[in-house]
Amino acid sequence: MQMVGKCASLGSLFAACVGCTSQSADICHMPTNRHFWQGLDVSWRGEVIEVMTEYHGGGIYFTDYRCGEIVELDPDVVQNLYSHTDELSAHAVVAQFRVNGRLTYRDGGVVLRPSSLNQVSSWATDEAFQAYMKKRQATLIENGLVTLPAR
Repeated sequence: MQMVGKCASLGSLFAACVGCTSQSADICHMPTNRHFWQGLDVSWRGEVIEVMTEYHGGGIYFTDYRCGEIVELDPDVVQNLYSHTDELSAHAVVAQFRVNGRLTYRDGGVVLRPSSLNQVSSWATDEAFQAYMKKRQATLIENGLVTLPAR
């Protein structure tokens, strides 16, 4: 009888874990606590924002304008995606990408180590970049994820 109980417990545990995966299909549905992001394999579609300044460097980030989650692409793997300028010139650009990779910790924060990056739109620069940022801000405000200070 004790063996039947153990088997039933294992069966319940197995049933609860069926469908569990170490992949998240969407950055917007990741756990709030980034501690649980470490080691997850991801296959996402969203935006890559690359911002570079002349003297202070910059970064390349994966995000989804609908939820505001953002994660840096590992700079050891991806140094520059926007190739229309030399490495030291200042720019801020955004484009749609499909990315596969693994989330890891680096210097106390989560980074995305991409195994593949596929650009699916052209780069938005200048006014188009500003329009994207306004759309992103409006969406975050509409969804209650960002509040504006009282005037």
